[in-house]
Amino acid sequence: MGNGISKRSRDDSYVKEKAKNRGRESCQPISEKTKLTRIVSASSRSITSSVTSTVVSDAASSDQTGTVNTKKPARPMSTGYTLPPNALYQKGDGDYTIMVEGYRFKVKEQLIVNASLSMKILFEKARTPFRTIAFSHLTCSSGRVFALALDLIYGRDLIRPSCIDQLHLYLPVIQFLKDFQFNQAIQRFRGYLQEWLVSEGGYVDRLEVFVLAAKIDDIEICATAIRTGWNETYLTVTELAKLGYDITDWGYAVRFNPGSSLFDISGMTPLRQFSIPSKYRRALLSAASESLITLNGSQQEWETVANKFTEKLRGSRSVHECGTTDDDDALNSGGGAAPDGVVQSG
Repeated sequence: MGNGISKRSRDDSYVKEKAKNRGRESCQPISEKTKLTRIVSASSRSITSSVTSTVVSDAASSDQTGTVNTKKPARPMSTGYTLPPNALYQKGDGDYTIMVEGYRFKVKEQLIVNASLSMKILFEKARTPFRTIAFSHLTCSSGRVFALALDLIYGRDLIRPSCIDQLHLYLPVIQFLKDFQFNQAIQRFRGYLQEWLVSEGGYVDRLEVFVLAAKIDDIEICATAIRTGWNETYLTVTELAKLGYDITDWGYAVRFNPGSSLFDISGMTPLRQFSIPSKYRRALLSAASESLITLNGSQQEWETVANKFTEKLRGSRSVHECGTTDDDDALNSGGGAAPDGVVQSG
């Protein structure tokens, strides 16, 4: 575990694809890549008007071609995304308005309150006169995050992304859904993680699936991510140099150990390492230290890691039958009370 030559032979196209997925925090504008938020219309999707909400449209970014300059970036590019101004007051058939970052989403009260007791309390407080609820940045970090959360709440299909490299986007979505106890939406997201992990076509970052699965306390998906990603490694220094990258110039949070295994805790970027709940991080570190013998590990060794990882977490779960996800995972709020940072406008 550590520096070394990648186990997988790569042609140039594979190396470039992998560099885009792990070498930087973003490989292209979010709106062009994931298409996770969409305006629902009769021409594009057969969803009844009862579940139609105002979702921010995907506007073209400043780079109209959707391409990324990969010649000599000094460090990972920002993943900033700006919602179009004309999306401020989208029309919808909802009976309430939810404001996030100044953007307005028309939603159906009945659908939301049936999915969340916490939201029911908020709707009751905001009945008159304007039927408007405003979320602060602490409650929902962006309009983009809320739009994706609405897709999951309403049960809309999510288009499979070519790569999942947007932890900064998915983690706050999980945070929001768990804060307001949208359990069914979380279950839907679990299903998408399973689907993306085993489906063919395109590249899926198994480590990020692992992180997201750990956040929703799904041991089996985490173990599957380990098994299917056992031969994945970070690019070596030589491979990075061929693509024009100098990792020494990258920020601490996104700097990884070149050539190390994808699931080597010591080789991960600090951003990803500390996104993993501590219970899962300890289990992975312990299982790997007990099972790995060769550099970066063989398939059989990582199979053993996955099995021991599962055993350790199941044993921990049986001891703590109260069911909290993690001692440093603040995503499990209880009691049905609305989280802080919510303002009822009116």
